[in-house]
Amino acid sequence: MVLSDEESDWQELDEKVNTYPCVREGKAIGLGGDDFAADMKKRVEEVIGKELAEDDVKVRPSSNGKYLSVTLQCPMENAEQVQAVYKSLSENPGLKWYL
Repeated sequence: MVLSDEESDWQELDEKVNTYPCVREGKAIGLGGDDFAADMKKRVEEVIGKELAEDDVKVRPSSNGKYLSVTLQCPMENAEQVQAVYKSLSENPGLKWYL
């Protein structure tokens, strides 16, 4: 199945491949250094309603130092939380990609 921008397509695929609660790993790549990393963590915490452990957040600069990769281990209760995290992260102007 090729994903479209339609929320119903995403929900259909999510129901087939995911069970909740679960821990989902995501990687936010963007500009902004430590401020960017702190904002990504804060946005996830606001959506899930709890603080991420130190081990749940890994930060690594790109080889040329232009980008920062923030890997987040996110405990998710349901598909709506997953969508809310994507939406919140996308509101950071420094975000370039979220995988």
